[in-house]
Amino acid sequence: MSLLSKLIAQKSNLTPKGEEFWQTLLRYIEWSQGFCLIFLFSPKPTGVDVFRQRLADHFRPSAGQLERISPTFSHLSEESLVLQIRKRLDELSQTGEVTHAPIWVELDRGLSSKQAVDVISILFARLNERRELLRNYLHRPLIFVLPSGYQRQLREISPDLWSIRDYSFELGELGEIEAENPVKTILGKLKELFSGFQRSYNQHVIYEHRVFNVRGLRTMGTFTLELEQVFVELRIAPAANPNQLTNDLVSAKELAGNRPIWAFLRFNNKPYHDKTRVFAVIGAPGCGKTTLLQHIALSFASQQHRRYGLSAYIPLLLFLRHHVQTIVEQAPALADLAHAHFSDIEKYPNLNPPPGWFAQQLKSGKCLILLDGLDEVADLEQRQAVSRWVEQQIINYPRCRFILTSRPQGYLTAPLEQANVLEVQPFKAEQVQQFVHAWYLANEVTSFGGKLDDGVRNKAKQEADDLLQRLRKTPTLSALTVNPLLLTMIAMVHRYRGQLPGRRVELYAEICDVLLGHWRQAKGIQDNLTAAQKRVVLQPLARQMMYSNLRDIPINEAMQIINGPLKRVGLVDEEAAQTFLSDVQASSGLLLESEQGVWRFAHLTFQEYLAAAHFVEQQTALDWNEVVNNSWWHETLRLYAAQADATPLVQACLDNNRVTALTLAADCLDEARELDAMVRSQVEIHLIDNLESDEPQRRQLAAEVRLSQRLKSLQRVDEHREIDLAYITCAEYQLFLDEKRAEGEYYQPDHWTEYTFPNGTAQEPIRGVR
Repeated sequence: MSLLSKLIAQKSNLTPKGEEFWQTLLRYIEWSQGFCLIFLFSPKPTGVDVFRQRLADHFRPSAGQLERISPTFSHLSEESLVLQIRKRLDELSQTGEVTHAPIWVELDRGLSSKQAVDVISILFARLNERRELLRNYLHRPLIFVLPSGYQRQLREISPDLWSIRDYSFELGELGEIEAENPVKTILGKLKELFSGFQRSYNQHVIYEHRVFNVRGLRTMGTFTLELEQVFVELRIAPAANPNQLTNDLVSAKELAGNRPIWAFLRFNNKPYHDKTRVFAVIGAPGCGKTTLLQHIALSFASQQHRRYGLSAYIPLLLFLRHHVQTIVEQAPALADLAHAHFSDIEKYPNLNPPPGWFAQQLKSGKCLILLDGLDEVADLEQRQAVSRWVEQQIINYPRCRFILTSRPQGYLTAPLEQANVLEVQPFKAEQVQQFVHAWYLANEVTSFGGKLDDGVRNKAKQEADDLLQRLRKTPTLSALTVNPLLLTMIAMVHRYRGQLPGRRVELYAEICDVLLGHWRQAKGIQDNLTAAQKRVVLQPLARQMMYSNLRDIPINEAMQIINGPLKRVGLVDEEAAQTFLSDVQASSGLLLESEQGVWRFAHLTFQEYLAAAHFVEQQTALDWNEVVNNSWWHETLRLYAAQADATPLVQACLDNNRVTALTLAADCLDEARELDAMVRSQVEIHLIDNLESDEPQRRQLAAEVRLSQRLKSLQRVDEHREIDLAYITCAEYQLFLDEKRAEGEYYQPDHWTEYTFPNGTAQEPIRGVR
């Protein structure tokens, strides 16, 4: 054995904290009388290895040897692995041997797939049922080693087993537990030499994306919260039908198989595997797509990936809207685009990437490419060109993994051929509660200068509980909380306004008023313009940006649009007019300077709302036929309908008769402030006729509208139950069949000859259900 090998093989020393923990662990083991249950949660396997080796050295064969169970996850099924572990534990139980030498079960490594996560879930569910057998017949300490972050999951899966534990510890709380040795120091210096830029790059990723601002929206322009303080894991699910994605902010149905994004990245954690290499994450406005990518980037940049059972990646997060012209005109390689982007000395003055660094990382498969906002490429031809460019980069870098985000309508017109389509799921009640409590605590901590004591915690809890109670009493508003952006807005309005609005469009109006002035007035801050006057200026800007298919606008073009409105509200001073945009940014965060001399609204939703409000107030007649089939306009038109007579808009949708237009018409049935009864009836009849359509998208849309109507006419039986007096139709049941078939399950009645209901039976009651 070489000298270097001998040095590496030497037993590692521990830091004082590590040594203290070792002594505590040893006491629990040696004082145990037979069975003892211990859980260790480790952020990295190497730290645990030190304690396992020490235990192995401590319990030599003469005193009973440490029994190590370290299952292999790569080849066996979940049931086989669970059986393997359980069988070994049963064998050890049957020996009747009493010894202090522990059984060491390692489940903290090899967790690179969904299968492994499922194994843990199944295993502990089974052990939870057998806890008394373990306690009565296993006469030696039992130590389970799991990755950090599994405590909550373990408590949920096996609450009874967890309750009989003797000791549990999170090793991450120790910080570094291994003392430095000479070999590690030398290797560390070599690593530092070769990874200096990567460390610098990761730090810039953290600097750029650590602030929670919902795409730039600041919490009343007062406190800066860190994303990790308030982030709630989104649940993602495979799209039941990638060609039929939902764009609804608040009433999207929950899909089966939903889980955090990490589960999909873990699923076959092999970048060569095409089926898990490219994901398109699709979701409605404000569902948290961008925040999700930022969270992923932060997790990898801050070396937190191990808690999710993933290998290390260099996160490469790019906002597609910033690179449209370059991609369309030059179609550069991703490596060149990234190098040019991060070499911009105005944005990244201290970064200075070495030539070829991005090319080398991409070529070797070390990057996780995160591409945000395909839908924000407004022009259809440009969007399709960008989509083709992304496809080419997937081919160019076959060892890297890709995640792209988009709204549904934008993606359907420019899909990726190689992508697995995932849909962001609506927030559940527990996610809403988790966010509200985290958001209030973060705000209170910041408002008290970073102090976190019982007083701060109690105040945050009182405020959070008050909001949650108000939401329970306001069902129409509570329904909006499934959308993270709307939930954030609700929390902001509640904190600074003390009251809550009713409908979604009223929430947007309220949040704009709060951002643009009312919260400042409440604090006694003087302002040259009222919130209403600022809206007079911003609404024409939003309108023109919608007309021009823009998310970003140069300052000179913006000033040409707002100079007239500024004078009309009395701001004639040229210097004050020049600083208007900066003042709005500083005071509200509703506008942002995305780069030097280029401005945008903090979130596309605000641009869409303000444009819709402008059309309503100015009674502007749009060319409906030009916009009803354009996905770029879809959300603006819905918000317009919620504030005005939607009859001309809906009639244009009927005349257009395309799926996109009919989807908009169906949305307007629920959201329109007013709609001619005859036109409403025409939409319903037209959609019912489409129940027999040969086009799946038309048939699905019609069935969903029919089911929605049914849900509104349910008869209450008691406090917990409602029923309908009519039978479920074949068309409605088909929605269930389509979703289950996408999961590989088949429930169509035996007398059907196809996967879909027979022609002419769409409105007949379903029979032969199985």
